Amino acid sequence: MDIRRTMERLPQTEQVVLSLFYYDDLSTKEIAKALSISEGSVRTRLNRSRNHFKRIMTEENVYEK
Repeated sequence: MDIRRTMERLPQTEQVVLSLFYYDDLSTKEIAKALSISEGSVRTRLNRSRNHFKRIMTEENVYEK
C-alpha cells in the first residue's frame, strides 16, 4: 500500500491536517488560522492522524511496530 492510498483511507479531517502539515509545509499556527481552529486542536488532529496512518500501515504489514 502506498502513502496516497493510505491517506485516502483516513477521514477527511485527518487528510487535510496531514496534507497541510507535510505537503504544504504549514506550521501548526498557519493550519489553525486556515481551518479556523485552535493550535491545540491542530496538534491533537496531527497526533490522531499520525497514529491512525501508522495503524493502517501496520495492518497492511507495510510498517513494522
